[in-house]
Amino acid sequence: MGRCRQAIQPNHRMGKKFIRDISASSFQVIATQVLAFVVFVMLSRHLEKSDFGALNWVIATLSIFLAITGSGMDLIAARRVAAGKDVGETVGIHLVHVLAFGSIFLLLLPILILFSSDNLNFLMTGMAISLLLGFVASPFKQVCYGKRKYFKLAWMNLTGHATRCILIFLFLSGGISLVTVTWIYIASSAAELLLAMILGLREARLFPLQWTWKKHKEMVEESLPQWGVVFFNAVLARFDWMLLGIASTTVLAADYFFAYKAFEISRIPLLVISPLLMPVFTRI
Repeated sequence: MGRCRQAIQPNHRMGKKFIRDISASSFQVIATQVLAFVVFVMLSRHLEKSDFGALNWVIATLSIFLAITGSGMDLIAARRVAAGKDVGETVGIHLVHVLAFGSIFLLLLPILILFSSDNLNFLMTGMAISLLLGFVASPFKQVCYGKRKYFKLAWMNLTGHATRCILIFLFLSGGISLVTVTWIYIASSAAELLLAMILGLREARLFPLQWTWKKHKEMVEESLPQWGVVFFNAVLARFDWMLLGIASTTVLAADYFFAYKAFEISRIPLLVISPLLMPVFTRI
């Protein structure tokens, strides 16, 4: 009888842990999607249609190049943390990688600006800074992802969307422009990075950085197969947006972007369950 009770207790604890994890993941995904949709709708209603199309085209274009720049290192870092490898070393290497390739992305930004119209220069630069701040937050998020700290991960991901939603709502009464929206995106990404750093540093000791060129090279080589997946995912997800913005007008692109949101909402169940599976399968 005692043996049966001992066998049941671990299973019971595992069941409670799974319920907590899926609750946190569901809360994060649903709340993030709702806030993102609210921001999307508010901007679509209060910006000129051409400005709304330009905003989403810039975000889509920059996201493609930034995702390719990341080379899938974030998933490798989370997988290593989940496998029980040295957290400080793994996340430190990832942070150096992000800072280095983020700098390269900034250096290449003038080339992207050449292909945009003159009135989009500030928007392109500001959105690049916003996305880069989120890019730098990634190593701190992977600590919580790999350690299955899903509620902390939820707060990291929600901070940027919630800040963006609140600031846009506050500025609506006085009228909102692309310049205002750009500053709002930068401020919300900075808030997300700050919270990610605070929570991430509580989970792992990153400083002084445990970085060597040899270890960095090993991690890059490990991420190369993942880079192919990231490349095709980024292209398939946003390449049509980029081409439409180039080949058509921003007004027509705005209509397409709005319709595409309905498809993105259908992916919510996959977004809920996927963060739970990777750490579990890695440990197995």
